[in-house]
Amino acid sequence: MISIFWQGAATVYAHVYWYLHRYLQINPPGLGWLMRRIGRDLVLEVDGVKTFMFGPIAGSNAMHLIGRWNEPETHLFLRAVLDSKTGGVTFIDVGANVGEMALDVARHPAVCSVVAFEPIESCVHSLTVALLINRFPNSQVRPVAVDSEIGVVKFVTSRTNPSSSGIGGMGDVEIEVPTTTLDSEFPDSLVDPILLMDVEGSEYRVLTGAHRLLARDRPLIIFEYNHVSRSCFSLDDMQHLLGPHYEIFRLRTKDGLLDREFGHTWNCVAVHKETDYYGVCSGLIFASQ
Repeated sequence: MISIFWQGAATVYAHVYWYLHRYLQINPPGLGWLMRRIGRDLVLEVDGVKTFMFGPIAGSNAMHLIGRWNEPETHLFLRAVLDSKTGGVTFIDVGANVGEMALDVARHPAVCSVVAFEPIESCVHSLTVALLINRFPNSQVRPVAVDSEIGVVKFVTSRTNPSSSGIGGMGDVEIEVPTTTLDSEFPDSLVDPILLMDVEGSEYRVLTGAHRLLARDRPLIIFEYNHVSRSCFSLDDMQHLLGPHYEIFRLRTKDGLLDREFGHTWNCVAVHKETDYYGVCSGLIFASQ
């Protein structure tokens, strides 16, 4: 009965949180605390996909409790891009957390493989269980951080909210995690890869270790660029690293379309001008009235 009470309270508050976050850009505290008070693991469903809410880090599932994605605009964008493909896409999710993006993408018929990188043990557990529940055999979790070189790095994380973990992350504990590079993980050519990065300001470092992959496979890139990222690198830095054949857009939080309004961003998209993805992205540019 106690568990049911806290689940009901968390569900009600999640609806309030969604409205305040989505329409007023207010992020009130306390949702993660309420979700952890439920005191048990849950299987949640969002848009036909099951996610696994692991009790100690329940807040990572946040909007999943009310059947919503935490970043709906990114899902809309990815779906539009994938719907343009017939198959063979490899989706690389760097900083997968509990797998919101990896799980949704894995079911798309155009996707042949999903490779999710996540070094935090509790998140790896949550994502691994979710993949088993959904029976996605084309997906795998690699429990390492992606960086500019292979080695070991200090990670700042939280025992209860690992969503903000990273080299420059936020939390109450510091751990050491093994690192790899995208060049070492993908030595062979990929067909139409999509690379998504959510690594708390280390996106530039990830791409620094992916020179061969970038030159060879020209992936479509989605990278977080918010107040945390801006303190670590600029869009000019990213453009210089990617080169003149890539064009950068803002991913709009309202509708999953693209524009070039970089004053306020959360995620950005970089697309190579000589790939099929460029034509698809050109068709997703927001047409202002």
